[in-house]
Amino acid sequence: MDNEAFNTLKRDVESMTEVEGLTMTDLLTFPDDLRLLLNWMMRENGVQIEEMASYLAQEVNEARMLLEKMIEKGLIEEIKKKEEEQYQVLVKSSRNYRVPKKIWQVIE
Repeated sequence: MDNEAFNTLKRDVESMTEVEGLTMTDLLTFPDDLRLLLNWMMRENGVQIEEMASYLAQEVNEARMLLEKMIEKGLIEEIKKKEEEQYQVLVKSSRNYRVPKKIWQVIE
């Protein structure tokens, strides 16, 4: 990711309102670079700071500042895995859907 795209990504994150986790539907509304980053993080099931910096083609300090802002906004969380800090997308479940008791009557 070039510096201009990275700066746009930072601005997008900074301008967001705070949330308490994301639903998959939320991701669809995000700008492309942010959506791609969060999708990548979900596929990796947690990333370390060095992996994030490499993905973004930025220095570790730049990646750290972005991660801290993403934590502050409620997009990701920091977790400990095997004594290492990792970051993962904070996904909240969408509504608790229940199947109606009379499902066949509803379908007909």
